[in-house]
Amino acid sequence: MDRALPADVAALRAIAPIKTWSLVVTALGDAGAGPSAPVASADLAQICDAAGIQAAALRVALHRLSKDGWVGAQKTGRTSAYFLTDKGQAATQAVRAQIYDPGFDGLAAWWLWMFERPPAIDLPRHVVLNATTIATLTPTPPDGAAGVRVAGDVPDWIVTACLPAPLAQGVADLTAAARATSPAARLLTLHHWRRIALRDGFWLLKALRPHGPEAQCQRAVHAVL
Repeated sequence: MDRALPADVAALRAIAPIKTWSLVVTALGDAGAGPSAPVASADLAQICDAAGIQAAALRVALHRLSKDGWVGAQKTGRTSAYFLTDKGQAATQAVRAQIYDPGFDGLAAWWLWMFERPPAIDLPRHVVLNATTIATLTPTPPDGAAGVRVAGDVPDWIVTACLPAPLAQGVADLTAAARATSPAARLLTLHHWRRIALRDGFWLLKALRPHGPEAQCQRAVHAVL
């Protein structure tokens, strides 16, 4: 039988399923764990246990991350410590501003692309404007397109049609549940924030509606971090 978790931790776990390997990357990245500053296995096990992660799941996740080249281990006597490899640190650093910078704004990376006829490439999401014109929102230019920088006057219906379905419920749930009442609650808050902030389109939505739910979620999380 699963043990009862504190209410704040339980509320955060209920937002979305937790992938143990991803939570481990969040924990090690947040600790700045490199070869010169690894996290003791006992400390990692303690915070993961407090976050509702079973010891067996943690062992499997560490084995997978080691095999994939994301996590390294150091052993001193009978104790072990873990750290992000160069590969893991590079991937973590590449998105650090999106996670930790409370003023991060990804709008400059997005363009509204207009096509006079369907392009000869795959567009995962687009909107038909009329019989001969389609539009898509992408961070990189499709071949053969005429584009303009995204501005705040892009109609909501175009944004909705062109972007992946927003994590509306997850954004609302995290805004309400973000807590730093314990190390485990802070870790889970950070973990869900990483998952949401790295979702395609989140920062564009936040920029286009600066007082909307995405901005509210960002403020709630950074009040915790």
